[in-house]
Amino acid sequence: MGASKEFSAPISLEIDGRTFEIINLADAGDLLLHRWPIDTTRRRAAMRAIMLALRGEGDIALARRVFIAAAVEIFALRED
Repeated sequence: MGASKEFSAPISLEIDGRTFEIINLADAGDLLLHRWPIDTTRRRAAMRAIMLALRGEGDIALARRVFIAAAVEIFALRED
C-alpha cells in the first residue's frame, strides 16, 4: 500500500480485548469488515468513506475522521 493510502497518524483501538494499530485504509477496512463487533450507521459510513478513498474518489483525512467516529461509538478508541 502506497504512502497516499496511509493515515496521517496511527489509530489505536481495542476490540474484544485485542489491541489494533490502524495505520492505513486497508487496515481500517479489514477491521470494519472482519472484527467490528456491531453494525451501526457510523460503521457503514466509515466503510463507505474508506472504500471511496481507496478508489481515489474520496479524501483519506475524511475517511480517518469517520473511522474514528465509528470507533468512539463502540468505545474502542484507545487514548494512549
